[in-house]
Amino acid sequence: DGALIGNRSFSFGGQTMTKRLSHELSTSFEEAESIKNQYSAGSLEKHSQRVVEESLKLDIELWVESIQFCLREMPLKSLPEKFLLCGNASLLPDVTEALKAYDWGDHFPLHQPVQVRNLEYQDLFSSDFEGRELDRSLLPLVALASTAFDLLYQHQDLEEILQSIIADKGLS
Repeated sequence: DGALIGNRSFSFGGQTMTKRLSHELSTSFEEAESIKNQYSAGSLEKHSQRVVEESLKLDIELWVESIQFCLREMPLKSLPEKFLLCGNASLLPDVTEALKAYDWGDHFPLHQPVQVRNLEYQDLFSSDFEGRELDRSLLPLVALASTAFDLLYQHQDLEEILQSIIADKGLS
């Protein structure tokens, strides 16, 4: 219904994938980061593109399985219709495609196909932020702060906040 229902962060993302590339390609972390960024931008030649894709394939599959695990822990009646991603790993085309291709219907009631895109500041704030160039690396922290703000100020008192947390954790 247009609201963030949860926020999960993984230590398994862009840096982990850069380390994987560094290992698989026997190159420095810095060079692997450059290769990953070129891959994300689609500017590698075809053979290199395939090598990077294959190198990251298992990590991306594990990442999608981790998301599925986290979603199972949330009190969901059905799968959310949108996945809003942020962080450097979200710029990898394979990440978006893996989320779209995953068979979510095997694990959750699914009312429509999953939409996947990168989170933008406009998703969190009013149109006052349109056109502003803000540091994308801060989006995960801003999303977390926005979710906390919504939790604290959409409820009238502390008891309602605590009841919401208890219900969310399935402790009631």
